[in-house]
Amino acid sequence: MTLIIGCFLIILHFCNAAFASFLVTDYPNPLNKATLWKCGISSVGTLCDPDSLLNDTARQETLELLKQFKDQTDINNNGDGTCKSKGVTIGLAFTRQPITARNARINVTDDLMKNIWKLDTQCNKALMLTLSINPNPVVRFTRYMTTPVFDDELHHMIWTEMHWLRERNYIMWVRLLLDGLRAQIVDRHSMLSSQPQALSQKSCAGYGFVIFCSFIAVLCSVVATLSAPWMWNKCHQHFGHLVGKPVPFPVIFD
Repeated sequence: MTLIIGCFLIILHFCNAAFASFLVTDYPNPLNKATLWKCGISSVGTLCDPDSLLNDTARQETLELLKQFKDQTDINNNGDGTCKSKGVTIGLAFTRQPITARNARINVTDDLMKNIWKLDTQCNKALMLTLSINPNPVVRFTRYMTTPVFDDELHHMIWTEMHWLRERNYIMWVRLLLDGLRAQIVDRHSMLSSQPQALSQKSCAGYGFVIFCSFIAVLCSVVATLSAPWMWNKCHQHFGHLVGKPVPFPVIFD
């Protein structure tokens, strides 16, 4: 009996060692060709699954979905290629145990996004998600401030689809989360791109109205000035005998 318990403890120890928590500095980088194989992928991407939570088919699908996401959220505003219209890059890190850091002040997701994976260093439109499943599913995220989605929206979307993680259906969680994020970002991109145009049209209309009114006012003033002597003479011809001796126009009273 003692031998059986001892063997069980040894097996348990090796199982825990096999799925030990990653330090953020040791977590593989899928954007580095030298280490991407540790993420379970064969080409550079923004997905890492070193503990094989996904099977090969689901991992390949997730990798493609992440690549498509960036293109689908790029509104290509007049083909200008600026950061304003650029799509959002999402990094997704799977682990059995939560990723940790030696320095407690280090934000793991922030460090992965900015310093290790270096997601979108040009425009800073990126979102980093980490998923750990032991003892319970936990999702952590960070984003650049220029990423067109808010933290409360992310919390809501992640929480809404959390039941898929409890059922270990990771690929369904990825699909639905990306669908929700895509809809939110595309909608916000559309609003941001249409506002300047709408404001410009309103400004042009406002300036046009002011110019038109100014022109009418000047025209009326000129007409009134030119027609005043004529009107005065006409009035004098008809009614001058009622008021006495004619008075030349104009009259200035001090």
